[in-house]
Amino acid sequence: MARASVFIDGGYLKALLKTLFGEPRIDFGKIGPYLAGTDELVRTYYFYAPPYKSPHRPTKEELERYQRYESFVTSLRRLPRFQIIEGSLKKRRCSTCNAMNFVQKGVDVKLAIELLVQAQTRHIERAVLLAGDGDLVPAVAETKRLGVQVILWHARRAVPAPGVRVTVDDSLWSQCDERHEITLDDISALRL
Repeated sequence: MARASVFIDGGYLKALLKTLFGEPRIDFGKIGPYLAGTDELVRTYYFYAPPYKSPHRPTKEELERYQRYESFVTSLRRLPRFQIIEGSLKKRRCSTCNAMNFVQKGVDVKLAIELLVQAQTRHIERAVLLAGDGDLVPAVAETKRLGVQVILWHARRAVPAPGVRVTVDDSLWSQCDERHEITLDDISALRL
């Protein structure tokens, strides 16, 4: 039995659940043990950006959304061997459509740093990654070079329908030692 930590890109998980599985309610306490399988789970790391809240005059909706997030995070902090690492959400104007949208900042970098720290300090022998972003490829490559196996859990590789952006980057998929496409059976095992 190897020592393993699970690294979850929360934005990716949220999009995957919403887009491919109809937003089921899942038990976050089950995710780490389920993805680690028979390995000894050291810790589950959940990387996410809190919802945007205007620094000057937050709207009622922003405050309500932030309060729901704080309640969610409080429940996650009570889970054994579960750590939340937050990035930030920035409001940006789309250059082509002039609409306002939100961009997650710092999440991938923090995930990559924690992955490398765990590998460098030999706290783990396996890193289980639930993500899809190609920006993680250099960290995965270095983690493997340090002797840690990297197992990827991901959405399907082909984009299922026009406009659906939940997939996995081919370079990330190729870089990992093992790969598991998340199926409806997996989601059923994680439901509340």
